[in-house]
Amino acid sequence: MKIDSQFSQFPASTPELRNRWAMVSLMYEDPLYDVNYVYGGLLALKYYHLYTTRKDWFVPRYLALLKNGFDAPPADLLKKFLEIDLSGPGLLDDGLAALNTRLDQMDKAEIGR
Repeated sequence: MKIDSQFSQFPASTPELRNRWAMVSLMYEDPLYDVNYVYGGLLALKYYHLYTTRKDWFVPRYLALLKNGFDAPPADLLKKFLEIDLSGPGLLDDGLAALNTRLDQMDKAEIGR
């Protein structure tokens, strides 16, 4: 309950949800499983950022990465082909920048209606 309440207000206020963590087997079987989704989302944003800001540079390198196959650890391949450092601040910073840019575009489009 203590941990779950850090992520949701409902277990504390809704008795039938107090044991919901037990129904999500990954919470105790493999708690780091969702880290894959975090990296996947950050990489998707990074790819989008590179595609929208450096398309001519990104596209051939991304295709080369895909054609290369997986002959090295993912971090090494991303660094080699796309200059992405999985442990560097750029991955998160660029992802947030891409999101903010897109949200600003959507806001402007909505205002223009």
